[in-house]
Amino acid sequence: MLFLGHSHITEVVQTVGLHRFVDGLTSRMRDALLTSSPETLETPPRDGFHYVTPTSGLIEWMPTHDRGRAVGVKTVAYHPSNPQDRRLPTVTASTAVYDTCGGRQIALVDATLLTALRTGAASALATSVFAQ
Repeated sequence: MLFLGHSHITEVVQTVGLHRFVDGLTSRMRDALLTSSPETLETPPRDGFHYVTPTSGLIEWMPTHDRGRAVGVKTVAYHPSNPQDRRLPTVTASTAVYDTCGGRQIALVDATLLTALRTGAASALATSVFAQ
């Protein structure tokens, strides 16, 4: 199984360069939005748990099925008190990827930094589309 931790993601971004990385991410997001179809990509609604004890938080999961290839499940935790109470980010995330042949987990990725970069890339893409 491939494991990509925060240090791996940071190293890739630093090696490629932040602007180049986000530009590439934005371009790939545009391509994916233009070429994906319900026949090949299934994205059920996200779901999760909201709670107030022991602290206010939300954990949700976002599944995607690339039919004939893989299932990915991104899990995101949102805890607004993290920065001041625990010196942790407000949002943390991970992504697990499974093959659809035997159900074997093939990757586990710390997606916290990737989530932040994806959010920026989505904003850049939306701005680009609306500016046209």
